[in-house]
Amino acid sequence: MVSSWMVLVTASMLTISFLEPDLTMTDVLSVSISLLGNTGPALGEFGPSGAAAAWAGMSIPSLLASTILMWLGRLELLTVLVLLHPRTWDSD
Repeated sequence: MVSSWMVLVTASMLTISFLEPDLTMTDVLSVSISLLGNTGPALGEFGPSGAAAAWAGMSIPSLLASTILMWLGRLELLTVLVLLHPRTWDSD
């Protein structure tokens, strides 16, 4: 389960850094962990003192990706995997 979470963090870091190339690696890492862990404010530019301005400066695709990552973090990885598994929706 830890390896799945690490893959998800790495994928989210790559996605956010691709969509927002101006962010530092510290910002990307802290935002990814904050989104997936539901821990509230991140570090650096997205910390408690400047979070509103930092989030407002992000593009729409970045905010959409962040919304999906928050959803994944809120539901936990195992719940999402069960929901997306085809056997869950099979009527047999």
